[in-house]
Amino acid sequence: MAVSEANSTVDATPNFTHYVSIDFGTSGCGIAMAIKGNTSDIKVFSSWEGMTNVDTKCPTVLLLDPDKKFEQFGIKAMKAMEAKSNLKQKDKADDYLFFRKFKMCLYDNPEAKEIKAMNGTSVPLIDVFVHSLKCIREYALEGLRKNFSNPGRKIQWIITVPAIWTPAAKQFMRKAAVQAGFDERSLVFALEPEAAALFCLQDVIQIKNVPEASYLVVDCGGGTIDIAAHKMIIKNKGIKDKEEIFIEELSPPDGGDYGGFAVNQQFEHMLQDIFSVSNEQFDCIKEKCSRQWFEMVWKTFEESKCNIQPGKEHESISIPIHKSIREEVRRITEKSIEDLVNAYKKNSVEWDSDEDGIVLPYSTIYNLYNPILVQITSLINTVLSKPSCSSITMVLLVGGFAESSLLYDEVRDGILCVHNSADKPIEVKRSTLPIFSVVKGAVIFGQYKEIIRSRVMKKSVGVEACVEFCEDEHDKKYLKESGGEKYCEKAFFPLVKANDSVYTGMPAKYLFRPLTDEQQVCTISLYESLNRDVKYTDEGGCTLMGKIDIDIPKCTSDLSREIQLIIDFVKTEYDVSACSVSNDETKKLVVKHTFHNQQKHLPS
Repeated sequence: MAVSEANSTVDATPNFTHYVSIDFGTSGCGIAMAIKGNTSDIKVFSSWEGMTNVDTKCPTVLLLDPDKKFEQFGIKAMKAMEAKSNLKQKDKADDYLFFRKFKMCLYDNPEAKEIKAMNGTSVPLIDVFVHSLKCIREYALEGLRKNFSNPGRKIQWIITVPAIWTPAAKQFMRKAAVQAGFDERSLVFALEPEAAALFCLQDVIQIKNVPEASYLVVDCGGGTIDIAAHKMIIKNKGIKDKEEIFIEELSPPDGGDYGGFAVNQQFEHMLQDIFSVSNEQFDCIKEKCSRQWFEMVWKTFEESKCNIQPGKEHESISIPIHKSIREEVRRITEKSIEDLVNAYKKNSVEWDSDEDGIVLPYSTIYNLYNPILVQITSLINTVLSKPSCSSITMVLLVGGFAESSLLYDEVRDGILCVHNSADKPIEVKRSTLPIFSVVKGAVIFGQYKEIIRSRVMKKSVGVEACVEFCEDEHDKKYLKESGGEKYCEKAFFPLVKANDSVYTGMPAKYLFRPLTDEQQVCTISLYESLNRDVKYTDEGGCTLMGKIDIDIPKCTSDLSREIQLIIDFVKTEYDVSACSVSNDETKKLVVKHTFHNQQKHLPS
């Protein structure tokens, strides 16, 4: 059942003629596009320069020249670094700035303003995003010209973001996209697991004769695992031109940094163990041999690990170790890597004298995967164990990391071992070409945003307010007296509470009055907490989420006018607005808001 067929009564946005999605991933980027009203023939961009495999994404890597100007992006950036690494250009190559995994900065260190290239040089983080998005946008426009005779200018751009990203991370991404040339008015964000779910409605889920179905989508990316629990509701099922599909969220989005790159990091931890060096010494090796290290870990090992198949315990992979790495290890340890490997008694690692590298048997690769797979399976089982998710009967694995058969088999068995039963069987499926599920689904989301009817809040969100002091309710340390009245400062006025469902068309509202007749700007502080019952904004676990500035027109009458703050929490980006209510008239006000990241997101 196609979404476009089912939701025939919900028309796609009329102002756009073409829909273009960008899956801006940690490890790779994808582009897909379609004309308005068409979700069955979505074109995936495959004309990445320098790449021959059409069933893959462009590596998310960026190369800047020594003056910090754009040089190359994607596979061309990798090949350019390889070309500059020959003996004649070695010194010059060291001055070039190579970036990878930079999307993870918005998860690992939300307050980061700068990022270091492989050679240790720092540049503004937003510059790296802007350069990358600008290049991807040009590729997308090229794809439009090739696939459609008259693409026009009415393009809806959809950029995918992790469901576990904070509002501040999304705001950063929007700022970077606008600076990269995207029209802010035609740009929307789609949550990655939601986008994948929309694609899977057509690609995987076979709906039986039931009015609803519940499922879990697990987006296994390079950097993070993103989980969304949904209930799909079908209205007027079987009635032509009236059948509609809606999706409700069953649980707040969850996830963590357990993506495919985590296996590479396990490999690096093993190498440090083999070399028997300190963290400082290991970082020195990686920095001095940055290009060769990238080639070894993030290219050779990355490609080799994906070829390991369950049940083929006799197989192994060989990872060559570049001469410069071997020499640096000898300089630090005064031992050859061959001697260090031969002395290493763990994981059955052997030295390959023919390739000047190490041989990793199946058991060693499995041991590198295992801690990550255990974390992923544990997280999925935790979500499935929630009472709100008791109706789930299907788990969908999507994303590039889901293409790993080792991951699929282990996660499937780990889920079925805990949750599968005769009275409530759970089916674990993997989308066909899971690497493109997100980017294709984002095209569908762009055309049918109304399909997401409700979300579940992960945190309580409220306004810092000054309310009437109540002796029986408030702590005296928050007491403030003014004009003979007693007030409670730093009171948390909840707009929504953690684990509450919020619905389309039912935004949260906060009504207040200006303090003075002359007040022209009102600043409201938003706070958030994982706790449901928050009383004060300075209590443990309550952090500043952002600030909202509302322009207030000069008042010539009295202070009876009221200002209403309105926040729609259902949309991918919180929609913040305000209006002035006076003498039965409502006037929209100018609102500026800035979200803050106080701490790294912690999965529940």
